[in-house]
Amino acid sequence: MRAILIAFAAAAGLAACSSTPEDEQKPAAVEERQQGAPGSSASTQPVKPGSVARVDLTGAVKAPARAPHNDTGNILSRRSIYYDLDQYTVKDQYRELVDAHARYLRSNPQLKMLVQGNTDERGSR
Repeated sequence: MRAILIAFAAAAGLAACSSTPEDEQKPAAVEERQQGAPGSSASTQPVKPGSVARVDLTGAVKAPARAPHNDTGNILSRRSIYYDLDQYTVKDQYRELVDAHARYLRSNPQLKMLVQGNTDERGSR
């Protein structure tokens, strides 16, 4: 009986491996275009003087201004406020930080801020 099972498994394995080759995909057609032909991106028209903008590379390059909330020396770079357990009162040590962010947002009304709260595993459900 065991020999029959081995022969059957071998036959099934060989049958699974037999397949017919698939036709190869035909290559994409290649278009040949000549310069100035309709649909080509090359232009044979001469460039008109004065139509090309000039760039002054002799001036001093200014470094981009660093956003105050990304400047590590600015109070606005600090963004975390920690509360006591089961409390929502802002501690005195964070009042200056909250006030600085409020002043910055008031003076830049186009900006938006995401306020997010997190908890840890020490609290109860």
